[in-house]
Amino acid sequence: MGGKYTLMLTDIIEKTGIDHDDIALIRHTKSDAFFAEVWKAGNRYFEEYQKIQPENYFHGKKYLFSFVGGQGTTARFVGVYKVKNCVPMKDACIDEEYRTKFASKHNSDKDYYFDLEKLDLLEDLQNRLVIDYCATRNIVNVNWDTFAKKPVISISSNGFQGYENILWSYSELEHYVNHVEIYDDYYSALSSVNGVYLVVDTRDHKQYVGSAYGEEGIWGRWKEYVHTKGQGGNKKMEEHLGKDQEQYRYLQYTILEVIPKTGNPEKERLFALEREALYKRKLQTRNDETGLNAN
Repeated sequence: MGGKYTLMLTDIIEKTGIDHDDIALIRHTKSDAFFAEVWKAGNRYFEEYQKIQPENYFHGKKYLFSFVGGQGTTARFVGVYKVKNCVPMKDACIDEEYRTKFASKHNSDKDYYFDLEKLDLLEDLQNRLVIDYCATRNIVNVNWDTFAKKPVISISSNGFQGYENILWSYSELEHYVNHVEIYDDYYSALSSVNGVYLVVDTRDHKQYVGSAYGEEGIWGRWKEYVHTKGQGGNKKMEEHLGKDQEQYRYLQYTILEVIPKTGNPEKERLFALEREALYKRKLQTRNDETGLNAN
């Protein structure tokens, strides 16, 4: 990634007091289908997944700094772990739910189970610190000189706080869309679901109800609003915003209903449109005085 950065990953690691030669970094990537499935299942499964690796995967290091890949070469920090003893996977006491759900995807004859103890070091930066890992693969680094080349891109105030808490101004939405490499947790959450959403003009309080479906779900639809300065391809919204070239800056976005993806795009589309129609009736957004929906 381009640009100059004041803070490097090594500046932060130095604060822990851990010897340079005792550290390994790992970047888990969601482009790996197996890991993506584990990550989506939740933190409990991620913690167990990370413990099962080839025998020399951590290169004998005592501490593991763990990251999860985001957009491009970015990676979000998830924690520091003390690497203790390891045993062959077939002899390990693995979490029973993990064993049932995922163990068959590992190589039980060759993989090992590491006793990783999560520490409270840098706890305040977990899920907030984003770096340029300078690689897109699921890769382990063990060389301090390599660590020193990884810049800190951002330290966010907090991560994704839930669909029900989204209440974004146009400027906020624009910022998230244009800095997706930093807000990859927002992207992951909003692109993984379909839904029905509400756009409100905070100047005159007129409302628009829309639905989102397709490959990038809600994120994909809302991204179009940023690319079209709030119009989103809606004729009535375009007419409304045309009255003032800065009117789009007063739009506010929120989610009325999250709709899980099922793997059947056509059924997903029809269901989302059905729910959209219901909310239009509930909120009377086809009314010319209060609404911005043309149909």
